Amino acid sequence: MKLLVTTIGAPGSGKNRLLNKIQSYFQNAFTVVEPDDIRRTVFGSVNEQSQGDKVFEIAEQRIKSALENSPVFFNATNVSWGRLKESLIEYGADQNVLIFMQDSLYPELCKERIKKDLDNKVDRSNVPDDVVDRFHTRFIQCQKDALNDHSDNIKLIFYQDNFAQVIRVIEEYID
Repeated sequence: MKLLVTTIGAPGSGKNRLLNKIQSYFQNAFTVVEPDDIRRTVFGSVNEQSQGDKVFEIAEQRIKSALENSPVFFNATNVSWGRLKESLIEYGADQNVLIFMQDSLYPELCKERIKKDLDNKVDRSNVPDDVVDRFHTRFIQCQKDALNDHSDNIKLIFYQDNFAQVIRVIEEYID
């Protein structure tokens, strides 16, 4: 079964922390597609934000290719439900697990985490506060749209520190 697990959340919402926990639990069974890694390797800087369409084009190619051999974990950030749903169809996974990072509902928390990471020299994008604030509104709308319009091959998880729930859902689909 072709499984795609996608996290959706604001910068600083905990997507990478969750990814690391999932990878550890499943012993690195997932191929990871991470837009910041694409920015870093293809464009030379994690802060290169002007090439968003190209980054997602590359991500799409990597996801499609990787799904042939392993489950894929995609760290998405700034997406609308319409674009995300269209992409999920294009990727061709048999099952999609979408994890909505509920810490995105708290923009001040996300901003604090970003600042702390940058202070600790973590190689991450330096996202301006106004971008985090704008994402907050988009995130709420994306969740509402997903709840009202998703197909049987899309499982939604609203994640707030319940790692066991995430593992139970993913284990349903791991071969």
